[in-house]
Parts: sequence; structure tokens; C-alpha cells
Amino acid sequence: MMLKRSITQNHFRWIFFLWIGIWGLFWIRPLIIGKSEFTKNLRLLRLGFEERREQVYGRDLYQFLTFCKLRLPPGSGYRLVGLDSASLDWLRAVYDLYPCLLSREPEYVLVFKQPQFHSDHCERFAFLDEGIFILKVQSHTP
Repeated sequence: MMLKRSITQNHFRWIFFLWIGIWGLFWIRPLIIGKSEFTKNLRLLRLGFEERREQVYGRDLYQFLTFCKLRLPPGSGYRLVGLDSASLDWLRAVYDLYPCLLSREPEYVLVFKQPQFHSDHCERFAFLDEGIFILKVQSHTP
């Protein structure tokens, strides 16, 4: 009985010290191997919320989303042009533009980096730069 208890205690000690060692390596590894990643993450922690979003999203997408949020009326329907629907940027845009919603029959067309984009029955509603603008869809009622 005593022998079983000491074996179990020894196993527990070995597993505990092994776990502490692996845990310590996960904390120390970024300091030794990935100093650039560590300093980048530390820099992100020091920034405010909006500055962090700009760093993570990229300046162009962040400016586009901020521009759209300021110009679109809450609850309006929109369509995104210039962002692939399978991309992370598209998901970020849909999330950030809430309470405005994607729509099959949108009131607005949001154009990102597509300077040659043209759509019938639309007029320019707001303009940020050559490739970033918002079109308002004209109603088809006679």
C-alpha cells in the first residue's frame, strides 16, 4: 500500500514539474525567439481602441469603414463593392457597419478601391477619394 502511494506521488510530482516547465517555456519563448512580434504586440497594447483597429485593419479599410459609418443613416441597407465576400475584410466591414445591414435591394452602394465602378440608377452620395465613395440607389418608381 505504501509503495503504491509513493509511486503515485512521484508520478504526480513529475507531471507537475513537467507542466510548470512547459508553461514557463510558453511565457519565455516570445521574449527569446520572436522579439519583433513581442514588441509589436506590446506597441498594440499601448494604443487606444481606435488606433488598434486602424493597425489591425489597415489604414485604407479603417478610413473606409469610418467614412461609411459617419455618412450612412442607421438601419439603412447597403451593398459592398470591392471586398471579396470570403475575405476577413468583408466580415470586418459587415460587423463594423451594424446597425446598417447588407441587403439584396440596398439603399446605398459602398465602393472600396474601385475607381471605375459605375452603376445605373445610382448617384454619388458621398466621396472620400478617387476609389472610395458611396452611391445612393435611386428608386425605380415612375
